[in-house]
Amino acid sequence: MNVLQQQYRNVHVEHSEHTTPARQRNTLTGRGKGWVIGLLVTGMAATVFQSFIAANTRKIAARMIVEARGALEKVPALTDSEKARLRTWKNAEHVRKAEQLGAPEIKDRSTAQGLAENGILVGIETNSWFLVREMTHSVPYVVPSARHLLFRLGVRFQDALQRRGIPPYRFVITSATRTREDQKRLSRVNANAAARSSHTFGTTVDIHYREFRYAATSDSLPSGMAVSPDLLARLLSQEYRRLASEHSEALKAVLGRTLLEMQEEGQVMVIYERLQPVYHLTVSDEIAPPEPENTARQARWEGINDPL
Repeated sequence: MNVLQQQYRNVHVEHSEHTTPARQRNTLTGRGKGWVIGLLVTGMAATVFQSFIAANTRKIAARMIVEARGALEKVPALTDSEKARLRTWKNAEHVRKAEQLGAPEIKDRSTAQGLAENGILVGIETNSWFLVREMTHSVPYVVPSARHLLFRLGVRFQDALQRRGIPPYRFVITSATRTREDQKRLSRVNANAAARSSHTFGTTVDIHYREFRYAATSDSLPSGMAVSPDLLARLLSQEYRRLASEHSEALKAVLGRTLLEMQEEGQVMVIYERLQPVYHLTVSDEIAPPEPENTARQARWEGINDPL
């Protein structure tokens, strides 16, 4: 290699050593820009998809609400004849049946507590089928048959709603077992409270017939990639509560007809009260726990001993 060739080689190597890092930086910079653009595109796509899901969920909720309202509007109100049949059994007959099937007449709260500790009375709590309101003149205990009756009624009520295309609702229990002392105090402020009541035997509850609560845990909602379950549940819960208030007469009628069926079967005695907006129920037979009909219901029945 001559001198000129050596000088050319040295210059070429020097130039290469200086330019290679720059080329590498340009390459890396290009890759970085690609990642940033990719992230931006991905983020924009995710935002668009989330907006689509929210809009689609609201559309589904709106359709379901319209369908529920339409189904409620189709329910005929209770007829005078049906109301009369819901008053077939008078208070004295309720008391006689309570004496036959209930606990010994309960004198005071300490007696009620003792009966509960011995298993003669059992607790009732809010669950998927009914809501137990806070009580002032009674305690949330009943005899086992009355408790089983309430669960059977809850299932049949929601089944009747489903057949009509109405969302599942829970009925509300306002009063349960009263002691003689409770009944005496209540009679001073409520003219509808009899001097002697089947409530004092643990066989009887009052159900409000103008107050119902949406049973979200019993509802089967649409699902899939294009639906937001949480958003759908929130939208429906809000609107279904409003529908229950607006169409309480329809829900009252469905519950009343369910009670008529069970009364004709000999499971319950009913008084449709007018001074107080309640169905007064007394268990009229030894009632066994209801049988689950499917695996979904089985999962909820497993919580009966420990209601939600």
